[in-house]
Amino acid sequence: MKVGGPKYLPIGAYFPGRKIVEYLVLTDDLVSTLAEITWRAKEKGVEIVAGNLTTDPRSPIKHFSFFADLTDSKITPEELEKELTKVEGVKEVLFQPGTFQGLVVDRLHFPLMVMEERAITLRVETFGDLLQNFNRVETNKLAFFRMGVKAGLRKARKVIQLGLSGIQALDFILTERIAKGWGLPTIKKFDGDTVEVEMQELFECLPFRGKGKESKSQFFRGYLSGVVSGLIGKEVIMEETKCIAKGDKCCYFVSTPCSLSEVGTRPSETPQTREELFSIIKEIFGEDLKFKALKFLARKEVASIREIARKINIAPKNLTRHLDYLLQKGMIETVYSGKNIKLYRLSPKVEVLGKFLRSDL
Repeated sequence: MKVGGPKYLPIGAYFPGRKIVEYLVLTDDLVSTLAEITWRAKEKGVEIVAGNLTTDPRSPIKHFSFFADLTDSKITPEELEKELTKVEGVKEVLFQPGTFQGLVVDRLHFPLMVMEERAITLRVETFGDLLQNFNRVETNKLAFFRMGVKAGLRKARKVIQLGLSGIQALDFILTERIAKGWGLPTIKKFDGDTVEVEMQELFECLPFRGKGKESKSQFFRGYLSGVVSGLIGKEVIMEETKCIAKGDKCCYFVSTPCSLSEVGTRPSETPQTREELFSIIKEIFGEDLKFKALKFLARKEVASIREIARKINIAPKNLTRHLDYLLQKGMIETVYSGKNIKLYRLSPKVEVLGKFLRSDL
C-alpha cells in the first residue's frame, strides 16, 4: 500500500535557539479567519511552523492551533495575541510561550481525541519495553491476546452498526489502523473459510525486528482475531505465520477455526496428578546439585555462593561449575559481583519454574 508520508501530531515543537510560541484561536468562521491570520503573521515577520485544525459539526466554534516562530519578528507574544483578536470572527485567543531553548509542548488541548474517542499516545520503543517485561510470563502473553480480542470484537460491532460488512468492513477497520499508526495492513485473502492479512511495520513487533526466533504479536493478533470473528460470525484465531521479529519482511496472519474462549485454557489439575508429578520429578532430579541450587534460589530471593553451598551440602569451589552452567542456560543471574562475594537469584524469565519449585516436592 502506497502512502504519502508520515503524519505529525502537533504535540510540541523544538527549534533550538528560536522563540517558539503556541497559539489557539477559537473562531466561528474558520476559512476567513485562517487566511487572515496567516497573512497577518507573515506581515509581522512571524513564521507558522506547525498547526492543526479542529472542527466539530455539533459546535459553531472551530479551533485553529499553531506553533509560531517569533525570533525574526519585533512583535511580542502578547502583541500578536492582541493582533489576532482583532480578526473578524475570532472569539478568543490563548497562547503559551516556549522555553528559551526553543522548546514548547502543547498544553492548550485536552483530552486527545481520535474519531470522537478518547486516546493516548505511546512511543513504539516504550510499548516495546512494556512488552519485553510483561511477556516474560506466559500467562501475561495470553492476557495481552485476550485484551486484543475484546477490543476487536467491540470494533467489529461498531462497524457493523455503521452498515458495513464483510471485506468492506475489514478494510475500513484496517485502514483506521494506518491512521492510528499501528502499521500498513493489506488484506490478502477473504472468503467464507479463510482470512489472511499482511501487516508491514506492525508497532507491536517493531522493537524486536530481527532479534528473535519467534513471532511477537499478541495484542494485534488478538485484535484481528476479534475483528474477523465478529465480522464473519464464527470464531477464529489469527495465527502469526511470519513476523519481522524473526527476520521476515512483514508480519502475516492466517485465520484458524478455534473457540476464542478456549485459548490458553487447560484441564484442571487434581491434587493426585500434582503429587504424582512431584514424585516423578523428585525421583529423577531430587539429588542433582543444579536442581537443589534452583530449588533453594526459588525459595530465597537472593543468595551467595556460600549460602547455596551450605544449604545443599557441597564445597563452594565445587559448586561454581554448576552455577556457571545455570548462568549459561539463563536459569539464574548474577545480581551483584564483588571482590569477596557474588549474589545470585532465579532469572525472571523462568518464574514459572520458580513457582513450581516453591511447591512441596
